Amino acid sequence: MRRLLLFVVPLLACGTASSGPGDAASGVTASSGSGGSAASSAVGVTSTSSTAMAGAGGTDTTSSTGGGAPVSVRYDQVRIKAVHNAYQRFEGLFDQLAFHRARALELDLHPTKAKWPEVAQDWFVYHDANDGETSCHRLSDCLDAIAAFDRAVPEHEVITLVLDLKADLAGPSHAPSDLDARLAQHLDADTLFTPADLAATCPTATTLRDAVKGACGWPQLDALRGKVIVITTGASACATGGPMGYVGGGATALTRQAFAAPEITSSCGLSSLEAQSGAVFANMSYALRDNAVLALAAGLVSRVWSANDAGAWDALVAAKTNLLATDKVNVEQDPWARTHAMGGWPFACMTGECDPPASEIAPVVRLEVRSGDIWGKSDDFFFVSKKVDPAERSVRGFVSVASSHVDEWAKGCLMARASLAADAAYAAVCRPADRHPIRFQVRATKGGDSTTTEIAIPPPDTVDAVDASFVRLDVAAAGKTATAYGSVDGLTWVKLGSRSFAEPLVHQGLAASGHGSAEPVRFLFGDVREGPANPSSPLVLADFPSQLAVGDCSVHAAVDGHPD
Repeated sequence: MRRLLLFVVPLLACGTASSGPGDAASGVTASSGSGGSAASSAVGVTSTSSTAMAGAGGTDTTSSTGGGAPVSVRYDQVRIKAVHNAYQRFEGLFDQLAFHRARALELDLHPTKAKWPEVAQDWFVYHDANDGETSCHRLSDCLDAIAAFDRAVPEHEVITLVLDLKADLAGPSHAPSDLDARLAQHLDADTLFTPADLAATCPTATTLRDAVKGACGWPQLDALRGKVIVITTGASACATGGPMGYVGGGATALTRQAFAAPEITSSCGLSSLEAQSGAVFANMSYALRDNAVLALAAGLVSRVWSANDAGAWDALVAAKTNLLATDKVNVEQDPWARTHAMGGWPFACMTGECDPPASEIAPVVRLEVRSGDIWGKSDDFFFVSKKVDPAERSVRGFVSVASSHVDEWAKGCLMARASLAADAAYAAVCRPADRHPIRFQVRATKGGDSTTTEIAIPPPDTVDAVDASFVRLDVAAAGKTATAYGSVDGLTWVKLGSRSFAEPLVHQGLAASGHGSAEPVRFLFGDVREGPANPSSPLVLADFPSQLAVGDCSVHAAVDGHPD
């Protein structure tokens, strides 16, 4: 993948903000909106390079290199934001990874669920019998979301997936081998970093514990780029079931797809865990957080749950915790709950001696906007585009959104327009910022009303409809026909609709609107490619020579990557 330079369109004022009109119900024609002014002149683009990184949340850092540079720090030497019960959060798994930069997620696994048929080699994801809320119903559904992110951002920093076993793994179809088969089916061998892979980093190791002791140790982060580490929790090192049951008391640890992470408890402490040759992770409650620094000294990676306020978070930082579990996903709402750096690198070093990259290698363009709406008879939005002639093109990618604490009708879209006037005919496939699924929006004629179509994209009882993140817009017939699609995984596409136009839609690109939000709204456009036969390399901001504020807006910005 080509190295991404950082191109920034600075935050600029561009007129008085106006609240956009309300959105019509699915499939109906809206009443006219407020009139918008003609497009403003193009905004200048400033090219910069990221050379410094500001730490946060107790981060100790020195200077930093560009995105994707070798990282002179090991996996056990960083703090990682870990989403507790990730399936229960307002933000879906994909957005937790892409937009919110979380690099550790927890899922609770049950072999059965009331009123649901049991599925061989699969587990239901929910908290308990009194709390079945979930954004992905089965382990397979959740793994698909992680695999979709892995395909779209193949050089992501390592992801840690925590599987909390709410029942012991047992046959005939929910045994340890069945869990391994499920993991291998969704995360390929190049993605999963297994216990055997860890042992292979230390040729003298005869056990898994040997691989992280003495002259050996955890791999450096650049060696783990693009990987997923899976750990199992749910019982202590003294229990015969749970994570130790998964690894046969340690005897099968090197043959498993995931790691055991026994819990440190008041009756089964760190010494009992250290005695287990098949365990290199330690899981513990907040009350026992002081064991984290002791686990670190023993070569173990620690996870502590849960820190849901600034004081508790700071206590986990002080305890030298590796995986800091929290319910608080959105750092805009809870700024203390972060490990990512200003440049977007998702981790925080625990020492002042590491020299991490400023950012993560990610094929994303971020748009930020405070504006009215893309709706009615005239639009107010930010448009990053190019003129295409002939205007036949297929573009696809993901749109990642905040999914919480944001104006729900702000939108990020792939768009094609007949002109850059605010009332131009257009077609767009959009993802709203919260609570609403992907939609196909159309203004068929200049100055006409807007209409929208929404169709369920995920199959029933898999993932929440609002969590589908992949969009595609095909423009054909010399630019006079547009067809929109949505997808959960970027592989299987569901057609939302098609529309013909009297004039070609020659201005094509990325659009963002704020729907009158008081604060700027951010959208991530990732792995955007032209295709479909032979998809291009991911598009970057430089591929869109025009950056325009259309209609009324007060703030707009564009940048490659996802810095603060």
